[in-house]
Amino acid sequence: MRALLIIALAVGALIGGLLLLRSSRDVGMPGPDVLDRAKRRAAELDAAERREDQSR
Repeated sequence: MRALLIIALAVGALIGGLLLLRSSRDVGMPGPDVLDRAKRRAAELDAAERREDQSR
């Protein structure tokens, strides 16, 4: 009887954890405009570094 209770609690915790992960997968993810700005900034920095390397 005790083993069934422990197994049921473990299964419940596992299912609860999976549901929590599923519902919070996008929390903290920046919006598309922020991602676009970051991508543009990375491209600008890369281009600046390439120009600097070519001028040496």
